[in-house]
Amino acid sequence: MVEIWNGDGTFSASLGQHPFREVYRVVGPGGRPGVAVVAYSMDLVTGLWGDLAFVGVTNRYEIKAFRVDGTLARIVRREHVPRATTSRDRDHYVEQQLALWADVPADQRQQIREAAEATPLAKTFPAFRSVLADAAGYLWVREYDIPGEVRSAPLWTVFDRAGRVLGFVETPSRLLVLEIGDDYILGRTVDDLGVESIQVWPLER
Repeated sequence: MVEIWNGDGTFSASLGQHPFREVYRVVGPGGRPGVAVVAYSMDLVTGLWGDLAFVGVTNRYEIKAFRVDGTLARIVRREHVPRATTSRDRDHYVEQQLALWADVPADQRQQIREAAEATPLAKTFPAFRSVLADAAGYLWVREYDIPGEVRSAPLWTVFDRAGRVLGFVETPSRLLVLEIGDDYILGRTVDDLGVESIQVWPLER
C-alpha cells in the first residue's frame, strides 16, 4: 500500500495495493512454517519524481506517476518482451547463493545448495531493476541484468518529464547509485577488501 500524507500530518490519498515479492511456503527448523522469496521475482519500486509519486512493479515495463491527490498524472512505458527463466538460470542462481556463503563450513554449504536447488524460479525475469528521479526532472530506469549475460556496466534508460525516452547511460560497474544531480552522480561502492566508500562522478548532459 502506498499512501500520501499532507505536510500537516493528515492523510491525503492512497495509491492502492501492489504486490511486493513472490514468495513460497517453506518448513524451517523444528518444522516451523515460513515463507521465502522466489528466485528472480518481481519487486515493488516507489519514489518521488518532482511533485509526483511513482509506483512500478518490475515484472512489467510500466511506471505510474501520481499527483498528491492520488490521481494518475502519467504512465512511463517501454516495449519489452518478457524472457522466460530456464534450468540454466537455476544453475546461475545456485552458484550465486554458494558464492554469497563461500566461507561457511562444507556441511552448511551443502544445505545452502539444497535450499537453492529447491527454490522456485519466477516464470519470467523482471523487466527492469530500479528507478530514480534526477535533479533535472528526468526519470532513470536501470535495466535488468540477466544472470550469465554480463554487461560491461549497469545500463539506464532515461525518460523526460513527458515519459519519452531520451537515451541510455552506463554507470560504473560497482557503483550503487544513490543520487543523480544536475552535473553529477553520487553513489556507494565496495572494493575487493569490503571497504565502502562514497564516490561522486561527473555527469555531462
